[in-house]
Amino acid sequence: MWDFNLFHFKRGRWDPKFARKFLKYSASRGVRIPSFQLGNEPNLYKTKFNMSLDGKRLAEDFMALKDLISELPMYSASGIYGPDVTNLDNHKSARNYLQHYYLTGSTAVLADFVDPRVLDSLKTQLEYAYDIAWENCRIRKPIRLTETSSATQGGVEGVTDAFVAGFLWLDKLGLSATYRVTHVFRQTFFASKYALISREMVPNPDYYLSVMFKRLVEGPVFKVITEGLSPLDCSWESSFFIFCVSYPDGAMVVYYLNMAKEQTLLSASQLLGSSGRNRGNQLDLFIFTPGDSNGLLSRKVSLNGKVLEMNGNHVPRMDAKIHSGDVPLTPESYGFVVMPYAEVPLCKHYHRSENF
Repeated sequence: MWDFNLFHFKRGRWDPKFARKFLKYSASRGVRIPSFQLGNEPNLYKTKFNMSLDGKRLAEDFMALKDLISELPMYSASGIYGPDVTNLDNHKSARNYLQHYYLTGSTAVLADFVDPRVLDSLKTQLEYAYDIAWENCRIRKPIRLTETSSATQGGVEGVTDAFVAGFLWLDKLGLSATYRVTHVFRQTFFASKYALISREMVPNPDYYLSVMFKRLVEGPVFKVITEGLSPLDCSWESSFFIFCVSYPDGAMVVYYLNMAKEQTLLSASQLLGSSGRNRGNQLDLFIFTPGDSNGLLSRKVSLNGKVLEMNGNHVPRMDAKIHSGDVPLTPESYGFVVMPYAEVPLCKHYHRSENF
């Protein structure tokens, strides 16, 4: 996605002059750009720049961008996403592009990162976005979540780059899928206090968590019921998400966040299909815990008890631990429980359609 500067004005409107030059040059070099954005955080222009920008004017500027990319065959089919806003509480006119941070960097403390009420704040934003994009539009609009991390202002030194930040990151990925968010752009990949990679070129815990998520999770997301006859026995400080997984046909993954200081039990037997029972209820575990004595503030992360460290330029092996039966979830941990032989019909259909 390429973001054009909205502050190039001509007679009170966005001037596409420089954007046109850029696109012509990019097209001449064969540079493909699949999607575009115009402006950054227009809902904050009044407080940051003492500049008012109403919805009508912004819509006209977006139409000018649409006309511009239509002039160039290489970009005429590219998408336009916006307006980009920091939240939807008071800006429900935003259509399909949203930033999100759980916390304010200058005031956030460690306890906030394991507070279920903080995690729930994202649901409110996504419900607003879902209602706008899916219920209030004649044509359903996709939702993208970008410039997104745990805390604003570059993060919190020693916290947003530590193990504890993974609770917010994994929660965000699960909720985004639940509310049909099509893309999640992590802020940032390198250098800042909430980056995946430190200035010393050392991966932070969220990097390894992201790698595992990309390797395992795919396809439909399932509704999780944590009351009554649910097969998931969890406390209010635990969260679960269920997806298909990049394993054989019908495989499924449950990934969890256990923010409690006590062990939580995951009873997986009711989720396994008949084939799973015949193969000894095999489960593949990928359990993430702090990598040293600093606990939640550890800059290192362990997978199944082994500290993950780069092997030169290569990502270390991230193998599963084979398990059967109920899964005791370590206090203050997160991870993935794969059911290779669950034989879920929807996952079978998804895997076969993807491989067709």
